[in-house]
Amino acid sequence: MKKDEQKNGVAQKGEALSDIAAAREHVSPEDQKLVELLRSSLDALDRVVPSAEPDPAVFAAQLEQQHSTMRKRFVRDLLLFLAVACSLLGVMGLMLFSVPSLFMAFYGAGFLLPLFLVLKERERVSRG
Repeated sequence: MKKDEQKNGVAQKGEALSDIAAAREHVSPEDQKLVELLRSSLDALDRVVPSAEPDPAVFAAQLEQQHSTMRKRFVRDLLLFLAVACSLLGVMGLMLFSVPSLFMAFYGAGFLLPLFLVLKERERVSRG
């Protein structure tokens, strides 16, 4: 399997080189000099700064750290949501049992305010 892949790689490189050779025929001598200068500069850069493949363990560690950070943030947000929800329910329950008229006023406002806003928006849209 590896030999087939190597043969395919060599064949692809050969095709690329033939394409480059065909393209060189249509390039002016000045452009050819520039291409050679760029190629030699890139080769020198490759010799000075060797390319290294990244270590998969580094990426795995970063991924695990990201997961733990997101997990902690999710738990924090969930606890905050539950605390706010329980507080609101407690206040509403306390208001219901201690001052029922105030509870009914808030309940009515919460029901009528969205209807009022929707009707106002429809009126504004119909006017143009």
